[in-house]
Amino acid sequence: MIKEKQTEIFEKEYKLFGNKVLVTQSDFASLKSVFEIDFNLHRNIDSERILIIRDWILTSVEQGQPLQIPPFLFSARGNCRVENEKWELKPNRKLFILDGEHTILAIAAVIQYFNRKKLLAEKNFKWREAKKVEQMVQALESVPIGIQIYLDLSEKEETKLMMDIKTDRRQLQSGVVMLNDQRNEYIILTRKIAKNLGQHMEIESKRSRLTDDSSSLTTLSVMYKCSLAMWEGDLNANENVSRKLVKAPYVMEGTTITFYQTWLQLFPTHAYNREKFVSGLTVIQIALAYTVYLLHKDYHLSYQDAIHKLKVLKTACTWEHDDALFSHLFDHSTGRIKTICKKTTIKQTANQFIKRIVEKG
Repeated sequence: MIKEKQTEIFEKEYKLFGNKVLVTQSDFASLKSVFEIDFNLHRNIDSERILIIRDWILTSVEQGQPLQIPPFLFSARGNCRVENEKWELKPNRKLFILDGEHTILAIAAVIQYFNRKKLLAEKNFKWREAKKVEQMVQALESVPIGIQIYLDLSEKEETKLMMDIKTDRRQLQSGVVMLNDQRNEYIILTRKIAKNLGQHMEIESKRSRLTDDSSSLTTLSVMYKCSLAMWEGDLNANENVSRKLVKAPYVMEGTTITFYQTWLQLFPTHAYNREKFVSGLTVIQIALAYTVYLLHKDYHLSYQDAIHKLKVLKTACTWEHDDALFSHLFDHSTGRIKTICKKTTIKQTANQFIKRIVEKG
């Protein structure tokens, strides 16, 4: 185990794909003093993702729910040594995190939030509240965290490992979460809706992304993101969080099914053909859901009326990549729209939809 005042830290060594790997378990209180983030390696720290994970951790701790944190991966970079058949961290040396950086920063942010809350309670002589907050900090700092440390990775191997982790494994995790999660009510609702719609459209349940040769119109993961965009205007969907529905399940289920049934009336035949039509692309599908949210929020339409308004788009565009409606996304070099699904592109596309709907009445 990692100890804050000592360097003896590891107990078991394994070989993984030809690399030496140390495996152990620690709590955050001990771990926080021996790791470092190499920002030359992690150039794309996502602050929004940190906030999403932070909110999930904060809610879980405050509600007393168990935290299941995936193992952290580190690279030793020669900073470990064998001493009396025990692995030790050399004095004043650090481990460099390869995977788990957003979670580790989110945990630190939650602890910082609790410490400020405790200080404020003490200033106002709310000793019982301060004690409760202190207990939550202790609970979070003592959560067991699995750790894997690669001992002999080169710089190139570190980069490759990170790329592998952040593509293939993350996509698999998303599919697994969508099929099994019981904490997120939106995911549970999405599975129920997909089962209801299964006889009308093909929905990919295991993969989070679709290739051009797939005959599925959408995925469970995209449907989940559509629900959050439509009901909350949230474009930062993350499957690994606990969420409550904003309305009664039966209300949201019926309305959301109507939204997807409208796709079948709205989209062209063979809408899943992503090489020809944009209707099977994530950015378009989420933008349609966000359009419903904006029509409800800014134009004060009911959800049913807002969904009905989408039907105007059936004759307002061809749904082909080079249609003028998608000119803000069109890439002349490829002859297709850019499929990068960012908040800005979703908002731009939703605004284009609304503009066309208003024009057509």
